[in-house]
Amino acid sequence: MSATQTILVATCGQGIMRSADHGESWTRLPIYQDIEYDDIVRTLHVHPTQQNVIYAGFQCGIAKTEDAGRTWKRLSSFLDSYALWKIAIDPKNPDNIYVGTGAPTRAIAARSQDGGKTFERLPLAFPERCAGVSKPRLLAMAVDPEEPNNVWCGAEEGGLFHSEDFGASWNRVDTNIPGQPLMHTDIHDIVVIPGKPKRVAVSTVVALHISEDNGRTWTRTMAKDAFGFRYSRNVAYLADDARTLLYACADATPGTHGFVYRSENNSAWAKSDLDTKTCPWAFGINSSDPKRVLVGTKFGELYESEDAGRTFRKHWREFSEICAVAWVAA
Repeated sequence: MSATQTILVATCGQGIMRSADHGESWTRLPIYQDIEYDDIVRTLHVHPTQQNVIYAGFQCGIAKTEDAGRTWKRLSSFLDSYALWKIAIDPKNPDNIYVGTGAPTRAIAARSQDGGKTFERLPLAFPERCAGVSKPRLLAMAVDPEEPNNVWCGAEEGGLFHSEDFGASWNRVDTNIPGQPLMHTDIHDIVVIPGKPKRVAVSTVVALHISEDNGRTWTRTMAKDAFGFRYSRNVAYLADDARTLLYACADATPGTHGFVYRSENNSAWAKSDLDTKTCPWAFGINSSDPKRVLVGTKFGELYESEDAGRTFRKHWREFSEICAVAWVAA
């Protein structure tokens, strides 16, 4: 594997850890960065066309690197007062950046239409408190890669929302599917799989829901019934010829066992060889090489696959809680 491929691991308490040699050695952020070396960083998002450019959401807003994670500058706005939990970027127009915030600050959604120079708050409202996690957080956001006016957003805990006008207005989905299996209001992850048929996959706390008609109807797979483990966490689309979808679940959170399943071309789910000591917490993928998949866990284990999620090996370095993982060919 080329040493020019850089791995970034966003953590709770260690900021962003970086390896420029495929995980052989690791460095923390240098001092005098807008993200502290011992910060809490919840999300990472690689620019769709510029591998050196990556966005990070942390406890004081959103930051950007233009050198593959060596240095970071905050994109200062009203979001400086918010903890960011999720970033999504329009792949057809990367100047459109969507962000979600949450605990310990209020949960809101915001959008930039100028590449992060300015942000505006979007008309999504969430209560200060919720039943499941005390304070809501927007864990899930996705932009349709074929029709980017379609934007999806989900809160832990607060429901699933869909916009058809680039976030200007929203419709709640989870409470508006009469006659269909219930969707839990605790939303963990969303991904849009392009092609025919286009599929929207949503992971709630207990199930995986898939729609092939832009959210009008859904097929529900209960994690406990289908996989034997009740806690449903992440989904990822690999952008390969097989339209591979990856799904992570566990016995609980933080849990004692975590697993990854994969499906090609909407086929039956096949279990990978991964069995972690705690819940998988993040996928790291990059369309430049769909076969390479990173998985970070709640208690800081980092795993890697070079065969599109069939088999994994463990990296030697362990971290504090891994919130997000990214890798770039830079």
